[in-house]
Amino acid sequence: MLIVGALLGPVVSDLYHHFHPSQEAVAISNFDDKAEERDKAQNQKLDEVLAKQGNKSARDEYLAAQKDLISLYAEKMITEPDDTLLKKQKDSLDKIKDESQKEANLYELKWEPVRHLILTLLDGEISNWESKGLLSNIGKTDIPVIVSEINLIQGKARTYNLVDGSELWIWQESGRIEGGKLRSRLIFSFNFKRKLYRNEKLLEVKFASDHSEIRCLSSDLKLEPQFFSKLNNPMKDKKFMDNLAIAFSQVVNYAIVHSDTEID
Repeated sequence: MLIVGALLGPVVSDLYHHFHPSQEAVAISNFDDKAEERDKAQNQKLDEVLAKQGNKSARDEYLAAQKDLISLYAEKMITEPDDTLLKKQKDSLDKIKDESQKEANLYELKWEPVRHLILTLLDGEISNWESKGLLSNIGKTDIPVIVSEINLIQGKARTYNLVDGSELWIWQESGRIEGGKLRSRLIFSFNFKRKLYRNEKLLEVKFASDHSEIRCLSSDLKLEPQFFSKLNNPMKDKKFMDNLAIAFSQVVNYAIVHSDTEID
């Protein structure tokens, strides 16, 4: 037994110290780890200095070390997706979209008849001059009066080209619903352009949630600077509708008179 003990003694002692290192050994190990970290930091700092001086090898080493550190940092920042939370957010967004669409439908019922009236009145005023051969082309674009949860749509709802090259057009900007509320108004702008002259904005008609407005933008038109309707549905305001008809007639007449077309 003594012989076996003598033989196994050193082995058992080594195993014990391996699993139960002394405080001195732990301190030395910690010192070595800190020294290694310090050396690595010093090397990176040196690489940074050399890289700034134009050393390509040092630059590559420095950037590679920085990318490794950033990758480790990013891994700690990235969290596992919470499926329950994401589903709640998606359901909430779908609910908002549904509410916005319902609100948009209400505005469409109110504004689409107004748009139809505006364009019908203009087409009627223009047809009188078209029959006299003063127009070369009429362009029509169907633009919605309201959109929901997307960017507003805008463009030339009507383009009236006169034979001399002059152009009268109606620029329409659709209303826009976002988050269940009206964020942008429905707007019609009346513009005129003749050769060698800049664009002239003659008139604006705007429709909001609580009022409608006619704005005269040209002193050549014999109109009130502004005319409002406080009725929720402008189609029910006869005075507002009458002012629209007068304004459109003057806009068309202005374009004809100020163009270079000859009137018989």
